[in-house]
Amino acid sequence: MLVWNKSVLGCGFARSDELLIESVWRPTRPACWEWWNDWPSVVERFKPDVVVLLFGAWDVFDLRYGGQTFDFKTPESDAYLIAELSHALGLFSAQGAKVVALTAPYYEARDLGLGIAYDNDRFDSANVDHLNALVREAAQRQPRQVALVDLNAFLSSTGYTVEGSDMLVDGVHFSDGGAEFVAAWLMPQLRAMQEAGASAARDNASIDPGS
Repeated sequence: MLVWNKSVLGCGFARSDELLIESVWRPTRPACWEWWNDWPSVVERFKPDVVVLLFGAWDVFDLRYGGQTFDFKTPESDAYLIAELSHALGLFSAQGAKVVALTAPYYEARDLGLGIAYDNDRFDSANVDHLNALVREAAQRQPRQVALVDLNAFLSSTGYTVEGSDMLVDGVHFSDGGAEFVAAWLMPQLRAMQEAGASAARDNASIDPGS
């Protein structure tokens, strides 16, 4: 299986001008929204069979965009986030790829000497649960193109440890061992989706349009 990683460090999926982080409005890096224009060309070049999307750490904050403020867990914010996520899902499925939407894991505050507050919104499991409910709703709106895989439930069942070590090295990102453990669980599922898509394509190609 050939993998091309086009994730963007420190970015979520919803467009924003500012995020409310630890009670301070902080500007969003313009580079975070280059995907809006770049990802369609990536899909055209790579022609993936399966695309995996994982969002979460940057998507649970109040945000401002285009002169509007969206407070997380309000109806207005929900509608905006679902629309943004649905657009991202549609970009990747436009060429026929199966899109896998992963639920976000729970994050744990760690003192890394970086000045990150322990009351940061990403460390509130209720916020992660709410975001995952939005991911589920967006996936259900495109059932033929999008499959939901519950990474959150899988990690929760392990206690976020593998062989006695933390799976999240800094409370947010996977350790090497955690990444390998998750890959061993996830990759067979992706392979099955890839093979199912190839089989469907062969069946469609064998249909006589005149019959």
